[in-house]
Amino acid sequence: MARLKHLIQSLSAGLLTAGLLVVTVGPAHARVKPKDGVQAVRELRFDPQAAVEGTTVTGTVVLTSPAPAGGVSVEVWSNTSYGPNVSVPRWVTVAAGRTTATFPATVYSASTPSVVRPSAYLGASRATGKLIVVPPTFATGPTWVRHGAVTEAAVGIGTAPNSDGVTVTLSTGTPGVSVPATVFISPGSRGAVFPVTVDGSASLSNPGAITATWNGIEVRTTFYIGY
Repeated sequence: MARLKHLIQSLSAGLLTAGLLVVTVGPAHARVKPKDGVQAVRELRFDPQAAVEGTTVTGTVVLTSPAPAGGVSVEVWSNTSYGPNVSVPRWVTVAAGRTTATFPATVYSASTPSVVRPSAYLGASRATGKLIVVPPTFATGPTWVRHGAVTEAAVGIGTAPNSDGVTVTLSTGTPGVSVPATVFISPGSRGAVFPVTVDGSASLSNPGAITATWNGIEVRTTFYIGY
């Protein structure tokens, strides 16, 4: 515990000196958070939470307290340097006296349903939001899963009507890999997430596959297993 405390203090020395961080070391954990009274970003969210390729959704950054005179600029990153292409403004300004600001998030490409997690930064604080991106037609992911772990995958119905919600049936014949029998996409939504569980017996040499069925349509995706 003494070594852990020393490491955290060393890494955070500059921020501690500036009064920006509070570091708490307990019996089972170490926690770094913005110091009370220091402006921080608390939340990043998207509405709707699932978007089709070629559309734009609304992102919202939420601060821990109202912005001071002159406003506060929050840095935003899409975190999509590979795979899906989501564009967000580099900076979002929260007006004085406000705790929130909205911005556009445009999905330029999404060949396979995926979960992306853009981030917002302010000083030493960070918030990450989940956004499901899907192609215009019924499809399922993922293209890669982690060996011995659970990977978050997505399925999407594209631009098809969804007033009442839809249930998609899932299956896989890949040894050592399991998926839920069904996944429900909420009314009005374009997609949903589901877990892909890969145990230690799964082969790293051969690709696996997941089949999704909905409305009489069957689609199949091939994925690779890695560490």
